[in-house]
Amino acid sequence: MPRTDGFAVVHAIGAERMPPIIFVTAHDQYAIRAFEIAAIDYLLKPVTEERFELAFKRAIGRLRDASHEDATKQLMAMLDAIANPPRQPERFAVRSGENTLFVPINEVDWIEAFQNYVRLHAGPATYLLHVPLNTIEGVLDSNRFLRIHRSYIVNVRRIAQLWSIAHGQYAVELKSGQRLQSGRTYNERIRRALTNPF
Repeated sequence: MPRTDGFAVVHAIGAERMPPIIFVTAHDQYAIRAFEIAAIDYLLKPVTEERFELAFKRAIGRLRDASHEDATKQLMAMLDAIANPPRQPERFAVRSGENTLFVPINEVDWIEAFQNYVRLHAGPATYLLHVPLNTIEGVLDSNRFLRIHRSYIVNVRRIAQLWSIAHGQYAVELKSGQRLQSGRTYNERIRRALTNPF
């Protein structure tokens, strides 16, 4: 769509007059937010026939189960979320006894799940933060931090190299020399995030 995009079309026509929509795009930055607010679907190009069929069935099911008014409300909520994205935090506040240390997010190399806590690894220092890994993942900038395993999130700017190993997994080496192994279910996410944008 030269000189415009799907969101501009929705604004121009008016969400109240739009049918339910499946977004098809080459950009994934709004996908997670779209699903959080119950978008029908969000397809990333190139779209396979199987993936399109799944999205189409999902849309049919949604149309049968929801009124047009509900779909309009969901679309308006999504447009509002895109127009007003949540602010990304700049630092972590870490309690240490009676003190609170501030760790800038851009200094964190990787984050590790540790029971109900996470360990922030920043250079030679490690900090313990009483927050689950899923919560941390939800507030981090997905362009800067990448979940590679159910227990690891890495700062993509700290990745020195990676290579494929057995069963669709990757070995990830950080600039610090730390090596981490990805989980099987994360290989597509890693491949997409770390390839060249052309």
